[in-house]
This record gives sequence, structure tokens and C-alpha cells, in this order.
Amino acid sequence: MTTPNSFRDILDAMERDFRRLAEADYEGKATTFAPRLARRILGLSSPTVVGRGWANNMALPLPEADQAAERGDITWEEADDLVRADVIVSGTAQDGAAVYVLAEISITVQERDRARALRRAGLLEKATGVVTIPVVIGESEETPADDSGVAFWHFDPDG
Repeated sequence: MTTPNSFRDILDAMERDFRRLAEADYEGKATTFAPRLARRILGLSSPTVVGRGWANNMALPLPEADQAAERGDITWEEADDLVRADVIVSGTAQDGAAVYVLAEISITVQERDRARALRRAGLLEKATGVVTIPVVIGESEETPADDSGVAFWHFDPDG
């Protein structure tokens, strides 16, 4: 026989669900805004979202990941990791070179977000041979920026 959940259990579950919904909403908005940030912050021309993880359940696969795995440039596990990136933007740098921006998005950026961005940017660069800039996008940082080379881009959906 199962016992009914306590009121505290129900409140905890509701809080977890609310946090997931808030994070998904924020990710969706930041993903939509990412090309504008890439244009403004990096000066990229023609920035376009070419890959998107699970933001708002609107995954946009990155065929380059599977192609690189088929060639043996990266493993299938690495390809799976790469396609989970929150957002990948392609564009053209001021010197005319193609470039990717791989961003991990979180309302409050933590060290693990930076580590994921750095790891996945390395995988994308390895898979494509295109310079990839790792960034984290969020409203705030839980820990101060470190020397990993992962830039923090502030995004406030309410302006």
C-alpha cells in the first residue's frame, strides 16, 4: 500500500517543477536572443542559430556532429554530448572567417555551465575545424569568471 505524500513533499515537487519551467522559459528566450548577442558582443555578421539543445523542447540537431562521428573525428558519445549544447550560433568574424559560438544557458551561471561550454566548444571545433567560442549566458554568475576563457554574456529577458 502506498502512503499519501505529505504536504511538504507536494510543495517540494511543485517547487522543482516551477524551477524547471522557469529555466526552460529563460533558455528559450536566451536562445532566441543569442544571435543578437553574438552580433553585438563579437561583431559577427549574419549570426544564425544552427544548433539548439532542449530549450522549449525545440531541439535543432547539428548534422556536423553525426558526420564527425561517422568519420571517426569524435566518438558517438562526444557527438551525443555536443548536440545537447543549449545553443550554437554560426556567423562570420570581422576578418571574414567562419566562426561558431557555443553557449550554455542558465539563469544563474555556475562553474559546471562554464565547464560544459568549454568541453562542448572543443568538441565542435574538433568536429568541424571551425573556430568555436565558448560562452555562458545568464542573468547572474554564482561564481566569478575564471581564466578558462569562457565569456559570460548577461541576458535579462525583461530588459
